[in-house]
Amino acid sequence: DTLFGEVIRTGDPVVANTPALDPRSGGLPAGHPPLDAFLGLPFVRGDRLVGMVGLANRADGYDDALIERLEPFLTTCSALIEALRVRREQEASEARLRMSEARTSAILESVVDAVVVTDESGRIDTFNESAEQTFGYRAAEVLDRHVSTLVDTATAGGIDDLLTPGVSRELAGVRKDASRFPLELSVSEVETGSGRLFAVTCRDLTDQQRADREIQMYAATIEATPDFVGVARVGGEILAINEAGRTMMGIDAGRPLQGLRIGDIHAPWSQQLVSDVGLPAAIRDGAWVGETAFVAPDGREIPMSQVIVVSKDADGEPQLVSTIARDISETKEIERVKREFVSTVSHELRTPLTSIRGSLGLLAGGVLGELS
Repeated sequence: DTLFGEVIRTGDPVVANTPALDPRSGGLPAGHPPLDAFLGLPFVRGDRLVGMVGLANRADGYDDALIERLEPFLTTCSALIEALRVRREQEASEARLRMSEARTSAILESVVDAVVVTDESGRIDTFNESAEQTFGYRAAEVLDRHVSTLVDTATAGGIDDLLTPGVSRELAGVRKDASRFPLELSVSEVETGSGRLFAVTCRDLTDQQRADREIQMYAATIEATPDFVGVARVGGEILAINEAGRTMMGIDAGRPLQGLRIGDIHAPWSQQLVSDVGLPAAIRDGAWVGETAFVAPDGREIPMSQVIVVSKDADGEPQLVSTIARDISETKEIERVKREFVSTVSHELRTPLTSIRGSLGLLAGGVLGELS
């Protein structure tokens, strides 16, 4: 609510040759010099107010003719202010761009996978630290070289298709030392003000393929074993059973295991043993070994020698229960036959041995005189 404010509010010139009597005046603050005349002029750029100037105490006051004579001054000031604002915006934009580039660079350098950024022609623009480790090149060695330097073109399906966005493919990568390795390559397209860029993510599959082969080997070994091998949650839900175990339990190969629990395959007394003794011991010590019994499809009990192993997460919380169980029915039968044989032989020998022992006692007692 001042003469200055009137210019800012309306965007029009304000002439007040008797400011003290002007209703638009808000008065003077304490210590302000006398105000005998006032001219407020807006700086306008197009239809936008970009600033203003206030003139005061001209002896003859102010009028429209003076405002007209000052038009070149107003135009020049408006242009200067606009140029200053544009420069500041450019500087702020450049600062934001530098900060964004720094963040992007930091993110790229922290990514585990190799990331290579190219222009539309496939020339390498960015090569992060993981890419250096994967391919063996320093970034300076490959910048401006074609991305095909990093792949075996015979497995790439054509250089023209190498930068197809949204496509993930496996091909042979080529290191600086010319060695080949399995590589997964995926491409994303990025639109920028200066044109299109392609972010190529490269993942060395050497360790993954080695791990896959090891897993397949372990899986084949587990499937080939004649023993029961199973995995379950600590809560009792069975997740997997090998082929021999499914056959033992009468579970078809294609049948899902949802809803099947540890207790469903154990005899009642065996289930109690596992829950009360086996699992607590395995959680405490890592493993437990004992004799249990499974229930065959025909309802008979199958005596088993069972090992229970509990795996834990990083916090030490039990996660999965693995078990290997062997049918010891034959061993039990052999033990039974052996016991029966020993019992039978012992019984058959006991009577004649008793008679012989009595006769020897008589002889030792001197019934037939002194023995030589």
